[in-house]
This record gives sequence, structure tokens and C-alpha cells, in this order.
Amino acid sequence: MERFAVYERTIILCLFLLTAPGCTRNATGPPPAAQAARQQANCGEWQRAIETYNRALTSSPNDAVCLARRGNAYARQGNYKQAFVDFTTAIESDTSCPDAYSRRSRVYAWLGLVQLAKQDAHRALGLTASVPKDADLLLEHAGLLATVEKRQEADEEYKQVLALCRQGKDVRTLLIASDAHGHLHQYQDSVNCLGQALKLTPDCFYLHFLRGGSYWALHEWTLAIAEFNQYLLYTQNNPMAFWARGNCYYYQGNYAKAVADYDQAIRLAGNFPYGFYWRGLAYHCLNDYQKAIGDLSTAIKLQSTDAYAYGERADNYCHQREWAKALKDTQQALLLNPQYPKAYITQALALDQLGHFSEAIENYNQAIAAAPKKSYVYYERGMCYREHKQYKKAIVDLAEAIKYGPRNAVSFCARGSALVSDHQYEKAIADCSQSLKLNANRAHPYLSRGIAYSRLGNHKLALQDLDEAISHAPNYGEAYFERSLVYKSIGRKTLYKNDLQKAKAFGYQSPEAMR
Repeated sequence: MERFAVYERTIILCLFLLTAPGCTRNATGPPPAAQAARQQANCGEWQRAIETYNRALTSSPNDAVCLARRGNAYARQGNYKQAFVDFTTAIESDTSCPDAYSRRSRVYAWLGLVQLAKQDAHRALGLTASVPKDADLLLEHAGLLATVEKRQEADEEYKQVLALCRQGKDVRTLLIASDAHGHLHQYQDSVNCLGQALKLTPDCFYLHFLRGGSYWALHEWTLAIAEFNQYLLYTQNNPMAFWARGNCYYYQGNYAKAVADYDQAIRLAGNFPYGFYWRGLAYHCLNDYQKAIGDLSTAIKLQSTDAYAYGERADNYCHQREWAKALKDTQQALLLNPQYPKAYITQALALDQLGHFSEAIENYNQAIAAAPKKSYVYYERGMCYREHKQYKKAIVDLAEAIKYGPRNAVSFCARGSALVSDHQYEKAIADCSQSLKLNANRAHPYLSRGIAYSRLGNHKLALQDLDEAISHAPNYGEAYFERSLVYKSIGRKTLYKNDLQKAKAFGYQSPEAMR
């Protein structure tokens, strides 16, 4: 999870912008039909709202407010094509209409077109004469502030929204309160509001979609998926529902299902940077680096200022051993975001592979400066030191990784391996045992502990661990080699020769690497 923490805030903002039903007030005020549609929209009744706006536009076809709000209702249903037609027509009819820019900003944000979303949010704020007083209007105003990264001001307005909603228990008020809670990271309160709303209107399937977003923010992936499934029973036309469910599958590690949902989202939405970005991440986890690079390239083409897309593409280039391309992408990522730890780490890996060890370490140092309390930055530098046989430095870094990630089995295993290489066998055994306590399904801790036991002359325990390593990874050449040494030490020549042949057959040719 830590790897993707940099994107978490953006995704949650996107999910809760999906719930904001409010409307921006314009100078003349909306016509009565638009007011009725506003109430329908506030209750998530998007089709009814569209029909009401249609009637209003029959007599006033160029009413910018009605066009903008109808566009928003179309977008809630996933009909982005018609939504953008309405936004464009609204702006052509009245370039000073804040509603059109506000609505279009929100849709851009959903799709991941961040810069366009910010541009429209700035326009809407500039055209809004005063801070609204009504809860739904204030909610939208706060969303605009959040989009332009005025987080503190936005939070103050979200708190005011909750104060305005304190006495209301109707569906409209509950939805507005749910959204404000979500933006304030009070996700369980958001779930509670939506639960109350569903009791009042159990046939409003859009509420399941909203509650799915709240469960997503709580990392309750199974509950979120159930809500999105419930929503998708009613409609298969909303790309955001497939995208959000795909993210849940992604975080569960079900990458094939995630890809299938991202496919649907992209098919429905078209130019959808977030869809391509996350499908690229899923392909990466499926080890299909070429497809990942293709999707991330599309995301970059659609949103060229996304530092994380460059960073992730660089990571995939490293897996393809295309070091020059990886360096080019990390440089661009860091130009866009100088505080992006993973880009420094990927750049360090590429530099190290190209023979620039000192420059690689400097990049690891930059990653640590950008994220001094993150376990993975110390882990990566420690692994680099270990690869260069600077075991004492590796042990120090891996101790820091454990300090900030004490439940990470891999860090204990890595330090155990470095301790073996530094001939600190008793400490290595303790680390490998802790790694196995946290996760008994990995082969490498058994290997490293088996080596430590072997070096201490405890052949019985060494054989037990090396047998376990091989049972977990039958093609583990190094484990066969180490077991062959134990067999040789106890005079089992036939078994020694058999394991040595297997080690060579499975590609293990450098036994000195672990000395």
C-alpha cells in the first residue's frame, strides 16, 4: 500500500467530488424549473433532474445555468459526451456563468484531467461574487477550493456545511453531510449518513455507488465491491463505477479483475487518464511491462503534468532494462514533483545499473530526504548497499526500514541476509525467524536462516530450513547449492553431487555472492 500512498489523496478527492450535488449561484438566480431539478439532483435522482431540465430548456434553450446543471446530471450517469456538449453550449451562451466551469471542473477531476479541472475551478471561483450560504452551494464552493489546493479554506467550509446540516435528517441533507464528512476524512460518518439515506429511499441505487466510495476510502475493499456491484445491477453505463471497483480489486491483488473493470471504464469514458494509469499499474503487477508502458504513455499523453505516470512508466522501463528511458522519465517526474521519493529510487536503480554507484546513492539520499519516515526508502538504499557488499551500511539502513515498518517481513529477511553476509549468524537467525513469524510463506528467510545454521555447524536445523526453502521454491538454485554444502560436510556425497547438479541446472553459478 505504501507504494501508492502518493496517489491516495487525489483518488479520495475524486471519489468524494462524485458525491457533491450542489449548485453555484449566479447573479440572476435559476428559474423555478431549475430549482426543482436542483432538489432532485440533491437526492441523486439524476434522470428526473434531466427530464426537468429538458422541460425548462424547451422554453429557454440557451439558459446557461440549466445547460450546465443538466450536463452535470448526464455526467453523474456516465454520459460524458453529452455532459461536455452541455458545458460547451452553456459557456457559449454565457461566458460568465460559474455553474458551467464548476460542473466541467468536477468532471475533469473525475477523469484525471487535473490541470483542466484546476483551470475551470479558478474560473468558477473568480466568477462567484460571494461565498454561498446554502449548504449545497457551500459544499460545491468548498470543492472548488479543494480542487485548486486551498485545502485549509476548503476544510473550514466543509465544517460550516456540517453545521448547516446538523438538524436535517432528510435524504438531501444526509447526502450533503456525507460528502462533507468524506472531504474531512471522516469516512465512517459518511457511511453512516448514506446508510440513513438508504433507509429513507431504498430504491435510490445511486446511494450504493456513493457508499462504495466511502468504503473505498476506509480501505474496506470487500464492502466497497459489494456496493458497486449493487449499483451496477441497475446500470452498466457509468465508467466511474467500473473504475472504482477496479481499484478495489487492484488493492485486493486481483489484477485480472481490475484490468477487466478498467477496460470497461476506458471503453465508456474514452479519454480517461485515471483509467489508463491504473490499468497500467495492474499490468505491471501482472508482469506485462509492455502493456503497462503503453497505458502509462496514454495517460501521459492525456495529462502531461502527471509526475506519477512518468514515475511508474520509468519503473516499467527498469523491468525491461531500458535504463536510458527510465532515467529520462524519472527526470521529468522530478521536474514536475521534486518531492517524489519513488522517482528518486527508480532513478537510483537505473544509475546503479549503468555503473554510477555514487550518483545512485545520492538519489537514495534524496528519496530519504523527501520521505524520512517511510520504510521503503531505507529498504531500497539498504538493498543497494547489500548488492555492493557494503553489508554494515546495509544493516543500518534495513534497521531504519524495520523501525518505520515493523510488520514488514521482507525487511527482516533482507537484514537477516545482510547479517549472514557480515558473518553475524546468531542475529541473522533472529531476523529470519521474525520474518517467518510475520509471513511463513516465503522461501528466502528459510534459505538465509539455513545458511546461518550451516555456518554455525548446526547441520540438522540447516537441512530443515533448506528443505523448506526448496519446498516453497522448487527451482531455487541457491538453496540446492547451500544444501549440497551441508551434505558435503556430513559426508553424504551422493546427495551432495545431486544437489550441486540441480543448483547448476537451475542457473546458480555464483556461490561467492552469499559469502
